[in-house]
This record gives sequence, C-alpha cells and structure tokens, in this order.
Amino acid sequence: MSASSTRKAVHTTSLRLTPQERHTIERASAKLHIGVSTFARLAAVEAARQAAGGGRFRDLALARWTALMGELSDAVSDLSDARAEDAALSAALAELLERLRHIHHDVTRVIEAGP
Repeated sequence: MSASSTRKAVHTTSLRLTPQERHTIERASAKLHIGVSTFARLAAVEAARQAAGGGRFRDLALARWTALMGELSDAVSDLSDARAEDAALSAALAELLERLRHIHHDVTRVIEAGP
C-alpha cells in the first residue's frame, strides 16, 4: 500500500537539482526507507513549518508508518499471489490485507490530525 493509495495529490511541483543535491536527497530518503518524492515533500513542508514555528515529528512518523505498512502489505500480497491455488489461505490473506488497510487509514488519520 503506497502513500498514493491513501492520499490524493492535489498539486504537483517540479524542482531542479544538481547531481550532488539529488544524490544527497536519495541517500537521506533511503535511510528513512521512503521515496525521493516523499522525502522532498516532507523536507519542503518541514522547512515551511519551521519558518512558521511548527514541528516535524508527525510528518516523519507518518512517512515511516506509511513505508512500513507498504512493505507489509506488499509482502501479504506477494504471499497471496504465491498461494492463489489455496482458496482458504488466499481468503485469509485477503482479509488480513483489508484489515491492514483499515489500520493504516485509522493511524494515518490520527497522525495527520496531530495533538
């Protein structure tokens, strides 16, 4: 489950980077296990919040949660595909995946709402 399945993009923004800047962002995003675009979005929003006196924990928590849920959902989907011939197991895995989606939605909503 990717972030795009839970959050609809309203605007797209492009930016120009030097190869060194791009490399720096790629390394930092890899350390957090999030995509380059997600990292760039979080960094831009964080910079704006800092300018306005805000914080960053919620965005980092949301990015990490989304990445982990995506990895877990992918693993369940892969397992379901590999076991498609076993109808009972496939049904159980599909139910598990749906429960993960609901949990992800609820946790994402709480993290985004903040304190």
